[in-house]
Amino acid sequence: MAKRYPETALLTQIYGVGTLIALTFVLTIEDAGRFAHSRDVGCYLGCSRGSGRAARVRRSGDQQGGRRLLRRYLVQASHCICGRARRTAIYGPGG
Repeated sequence: MAKRYPETALLTQIYGVGTLIALTFVLTIEDAGRFAHSRDVGCYLGCSRGSGRAARVRRSGDQQGGRRLLRRYLVQASHCICGRARRTAIYGPGG
């Protein structure tokens, strides 16, 4: 299925991002042209930057399951990038 979306090939070049994470990102975002700035994607997913360095997740009742799943995958990919995660099936070849 990832072959139908060429954007996934670009995303999987990032260390820690495998095909599953890239495909989930592309399918959740759908049309990237609807976001004026790249930082708007984080707001769409329900992530916001707090006063600290780490991003925090806003809790609201209208969150969709796909956004929640993508946030979970992105956190796991960031752990891989930071070197704190063990190898699992969703990570790319470097993870």
